[in-house]
Amino acid sequence: MASVPYGPDMGHFWDGIAEGQFRYRKCNSCHTALPSGSWVCPECWSKDLNWEVASGSGVVWSYVVYHRPFSPKETVPYNVVLVDLDEGIRIVATVDCPDEDLYVGMPVESKFCEETSGKKLKFYPLEK
Repeated sequence: MASVPYGPDMGHFWDGIAEGQFRYRKCNSCHTALPSGSWVCPECWSKDLNWEVASGSGVVWSYVVYHRPFSPKETVPYNVVLVDLDEGIRIVATVDCPDEDLYVGMPVESKFCEETSGKKLKFYPLEK
């Protein structure tokens, strides 16, 4: 599951999730990609931001496999990864593959899956 951003002006993000899109902020002044919860560019301090749609492709930057549940809802083992999206944003997610197949630098792509709680963003290894 991708990390969940909260805060002011997050309606565009949640509308995107409902429409099967992962949206992020991009600075109109210096073109830096920002995490969705950002309201000011950390590079140039501009507040002139725009919402963009991410491609959903990236690479695993780091990962951990949990063997003890973080919450009673989790079934162990499960992975938590940091994915560097092609747009330059790093997000927390999971990769739907056997944990022993994970590696740093693994190319992945995202897909939205329908679940009882709504749409969920999942990452899958890119076919070689």
